[in-house]
Order: sequence, then structure tokens, then C-alpha cells
Amino acid sequence: MKIRIVLTALLLLSLSLTSCSVLSNAGVKIITPSNVNMSENRDVSGFTAIEFSTYGKVNIIQGDKESLNISGPDNLVPEISTTVSNGTLMIKTTNNITVPTLSTENMLTFTIVVKELTSLSVSGFGDVQIETLSTPSMSINMSGAGKIVQNQLSTDKVNVTLSGAGDIDISGEATQASVDISGAGSINAPDLKVQTANVTISGLGGATLWVTDQLTGNISGAGSVSYYGNPQTNTNSSGLGKFNSLGNK
Repeated sequence: MKIRIVLTALLLLSLSLTSCSVLSNAGVKIITPSNVNMSENRDVSGFTAIEFSTYGKVNIIQGDKESLNISGPDNLVPEISTTVSNGTLMIKTTNNITVPTLSTENMLTFTIVVKELTSLSVSGFGDVQIETLSTPSMSINMSGAGKIVQNQLSTDKVNVTLSGAGDIDISGEATQASVDISGAGSINAPDLKVQTANVTISGLGGATLWVTDQLTGNISGAGSVSYYGNPQTNTNSSGLGKFNSLGNK
């Protein structure tokens, strides 16, 4: 199932890029990934947020010095633009391009070291892995396809918004959690221990949580919320979805 989701997302992205080239009929750069790989370090600093709007594998590590390395086919790496503006590292393609032979084998890899990270937004196709992260607050927004895995998050407040078809996995501990799903993806956080959580689902997606004190939420779509713990609840379901208690963890 996971392989099928990834391949489907890649196909959709490739078709989307190709469709853009047909519609524009000009200014489109068609690239067949080279068999020669390269690795390039980019000069980045002074950011606490990341916006990723291209495609690739992303590894995010918390460390003492900010850095960014991009590796992959030597005719794709130069097509990636990386800029820092108002504290946000923006990663995107420099031109209107299409990659007709897009696959997991020629995927670009981004390795990012952050000193502090409070926001991550993915609107392309990303397979994002975030290692152990300690931060006052964290916002995760996914409107594209792919998957985000956040390992061992330690924060006071985490906001998660999912409007695409991807999956978000989170573990760790937080005081407050806010979850908003309007797409068809899922948020899997049975190992993220939170005291209070508010969940809103208006799409087909679902969420699995671990809540100790208080759970509020509303479902107006066909999604569902499953939760561990024995919190006080104030929930409403006006669609086909429902809230399911999984008992103590």
C-alpha cells in the first residue's frame, strides 16, 4: 500500500507537470534525469521555518549550525532554488520544468540542519523525515502528497494541518495539539502524548491520537478520530465519521 501511494503520487506529479507544459506551450524545460549524481552545499542561515514546494526526500536534523545539502542527478540539482526570506527557507524549482521519467530512483535528497524549527510546509511531493526536535511550538502543514515523519517532538504546542493526500506521523510529547484535516490523508500520532487536543475533520481523512486530559473536536465529513487515553470529551459528528475510544495506553 505504501509503495502504491508513493508511485501514485509520483505519477500524478509527473502528469501535472506534463499538463502544464501542454497548456503553456512555451517556456517549459523538459529534463530527463542524468545517470550522474552530484552533491551541493547551499549557503543558508537565519531561518526557523521551511517551505518545500518541489519533490524529493527531505531529512531534517536539529544541530548547532544551519546547513543545506542537495544531492541527486547533476542536471536536476541546479534547477532547485533555495532562498531565505523573513526567517523562512524556501525550496522550489527555478523554472517551469517537467520530468517525464520521474521515479524513486532519481529522487533528489535534501539534508537540512536547523538550529530551531517552528514551521514546516510541504506543497509538493515530499518524503520528509524530521529527527528528534525540541522547540517551543511547531506547525506542520501538508497540502501536497507524500509523507512527513516527525520523530520525538518535544514542544508546548503543535498545530497540524493536512489538506492533501499525504500522511503525517508524529511521536513525542506536547502540551496542546490542534489537528485540522480537509483532505484524504491521515495523521498518525498514537505515540504523541498530549494533554489537550482539538480536532476538526471535514474531509475523508482520519487521525489517531493519544490524549490524557481533554479532547474537543468536530467531524463534518466521512473521516474518523481514534484516540488513546481517558480524557474529558466534547465532540460532535454531523457526517459519517465518528470518534472512537481505544482505551488507556
